[in-house]
Amino acid sequence: MFAQENILSGQGPQIPTIVVPQNGGPVKTVTLVEPALPDTPLDCVLTLSTQDDASYADWAATGGSVLVGARDYWTSSTPLFAVEATEVDASIGSFSFRVPSNKTIYPGIFLLEVGLYNATDVLVVANAGYLEITPSVAYSQDAAPLSVARIRRAIRDAHPRNNRVLEECEFSLAEIMDQIQFTVDEYNMTNMPMTSWNGTNFPYPSMLILGVVANLMDMASIWYARNDLKVESAGLRADDMGKAQIYTALADRYRERWMRWVTMHKRNVNIGRGWGTVRSRMY
Repeated sequence: MFAQENILSGQGPQIPTIVVPQNGGPVKTVTLVEPALPDTPLDCVLTLSTQDDASYADWAATGGSVLVGARDYWTSSTPLFAVEATEVDASIGSFSFRVPSNKTIYPGIFLLEVGLYNATDVLVVANAGYLEITPSVAYSQDAAPLSVARIRRAIRDAHPRNNRVLEECEFSLAEIMDQIQFTVDEYNMTNMPMTSWNGTNFPYPSMLILGVVANLMDMASIWYARNDLKVESAGLRADDMGKAQIYTALADRYRERWMRWVTMHKRNVNIGRGWGTVRSRMY
């Protein structure tokens, strides 16, 4: 998968977002990173040595563990799954795990965490990310599921060759998934009625894309404005970051379409609920 680096925020590599096919159970490898230095792999042996005030020779001596967990959303009462990972090379934070195939029945976007625990089960370091279960045509769906691929295709950011100047995907997987969560929250908090959908079960994914694109463009415009530096020399001018106004205009255009639909849809739902519950005092 492309765009593992957080290009727009400048934070460097992130913990890879896990992408799994619907009903799949692949083995995945993840690399824990230093929370304060996201481009630096975490030496798990050294980290647990410091935590326990000890000197461990290798991973086995630490008695530690790495657990990988996924959850529908932050307030979900039960996790989607929690499995222990196997060491690949703990000195560079590398571990592998098998995704339980019986937990990938439904496609969607899920929260993911990879946690390093010491021998007494104290959580020492946690890297947060996302799990995407991609829909498969081999299985029936309740609705057209939302996916990162659909969002990328909507803005032609599906492959580095789509971006002749950047030569890389503009938005990282984590950035897109952040904006999916943000956009769903935006819908939920818009009156009336307030709702509790999440990135897995939102019933109108095609419309949600409008809001996600608006928020991605808005985020990009901030970054371009912050990093804009015009250079002129020998009659030549370079301004590869001077795109803030263009991205702001794109964000406004998509946001207008998104909020127009949200307002209309919430009003229709509200009217429908009113007709279904209001009774006359005469009866």
